[in-house]
Amino acid sequence: MLSNRYPATGGGVVSLENIAISFLISCLASIAAYYVCKWLDGDK
Repeated sequence: MLSNRYPATGGGVVSLENIAISFLISCLASIAAYYVCKWLDGDK
């Protein structure tokens, strides 16, 4: 697997749980950015 590729995480194997959490956070950030842009654009 991916050993010693991410030394900040202890150099261990990247788990599926970490990938899923990162994916979920990126999806939530994308949704939040969409609504912030929509709010800043106003009623068009």
